[in-house]
Amino acid sequence: MPLLRITFFIATLCQMSVLALASVASAGPMKGPLKFPSGPEGAGRFGAYHTELRYGSDWDKAWRVGPRADVVVVFDRFDARLIFWRGTNYVPCWVNNNRKWYTDGSVARENGDVRGDKLCRYSHVTVVENTDARVVIHWKYAPVDASGALLHTDPMTNWNDWVDEFYTIYPDGVGVRRMKLFSSVWDQPVLLQESTVINEPGTAPQDNVSLSAVTLANLSGESRTFSWEASWPSALSAPADANIQIVNLAGKDGMEPFQAVFPASVKITPIPKAEGSAKLNMDSAWPLEGTTDPAYDRPSRTGISRMSWAPCGEQWQRKSWMMMVGLTRGGPAEVATVARSWIKAPALSVESGLYGSLGYNAGDRAYELVCNNPGKPAPLKITLAGSETSPVCNPALAIKGWGKAGASLGMDGVSVNRGPGFRYGYRKTPGAGDLIVWVEKQSTRPVTLEIEPLPAGKDGVQ
Repeated sequence: MPLLRITFFIATLCQMSVLALASVASAGPMKGPLKFPSGPEGAGRFGAYHTELRYGSDWDKAWRVGPRADVVVVFDRFDARLIFWRGTNYVPCWVNNNRKWYTDGSVARENGDVRGDKLCRYSHVTVVENTDARVVIHWKYAPVDASGALLHTDPMTNWNDWVDEFYTIYPDGVGVRRMKLFSSVWDQPVLLQESTVINEPGTAPQDNVSLSAVTLANLSGESRTFSWEASWPSALSAPADANIQIVNLAGKDGMEPFQAVFPASVKITPIPKAEGSAKLNMDSAWPLEGTTDPAYDRPSRTGISRMSWAPCGEQWQRKSWMMMVGLTRGGPAEVATVARSWIKAPALSVESGLYGSLGYNAGDRAYELVCNNPGKPAPLKITLAGSETSPVCNPALAIKGWGKAGASLGMDGVSVNRGPGFRYGYRKTPGAGDLIVWVEKQSTRPVTLEIEPLPAGKDGVQ
């Protein structure tokens, strides 16, 4: 081939390559399935953080929010988190170490729930407490119908259905969800919990949840696992008196979400099979109804089961429920131990110190005490009557009126430095302020705690 023709051929190839690159550049970056936003990977300092969780440019642009629109609870012991995100209407989601998303849903009525509130007009999240010892999140929302309209307007007061939920979370990844429904209409069913796995774009249900999806257990640790592999379970009926559920997510060595409720009128049922579903349900109607770009695959949700149980309180036009929630690497027996420590909490006795005991607050998973000399705490000694039926499991104390003094800890006669196993913080009040203490300790025998006040500003390291 003549040299002139070879030179012309090479020049033509180079020009074609440049044009091809220019075409790709003008078309913008290649788009593929998006990942749900969960913040930086890895463990971090335990606490709640306001942030703006960004999903994708087209979806993000539509929201009229600032940089503190969402809340993420981070743990320092494991790479998992609890997320309150606009993309799920602030419905709280546990994200485990394998980045699998799970939620217990919201309080719902027969004709609507918070998922219809696509712009979060009536769904708001607030950080109430944020200390080294615990985090408390307040989620307030209104169930709405498919058009976004409020439900059940009271002709006398003009109020609609509203819900207050409080999540009290501790460093071990275990907390309590408290729900209070305000309503004038009680002849409709109330849905309290729906075990739901959220499938990221480009994933199927089996990528996120095991076909052996649910393990039920009772307080004795007896358990049974139910599978969706061969056939759709028609009922979840064993073991006897089951009040604990573990949802088995997909992935190796993953942390599993669990729920436990007081064993009164508990009913756990599988979600009915959806038309066309082969093994697990898949519904793309939620979350992220606002995603419009056809280049993005749709996220979806997979419903597994529902739990119902008796209310823990009733007043005029309002009812309250609570449940233990969290993530675990342990099996049913371990979760049953944690649940017993909450449902059958060991008795607390004040051995010495000017303090009164207010008993165990199951809604906060904490023992409440009051300092009889507010702002001037004295040494406190208490004993928790741990046993097989009432085990001690990472107890928390809320000492009202403690003030600003620091604290040191002795446990069964041994000093414990402030750190991963002994944490405290302060809850601001109109009075002297309260001390919140969390202690890492598991025992089926009595445990003695001695808390000494330190000068304000001291960290309690001995």
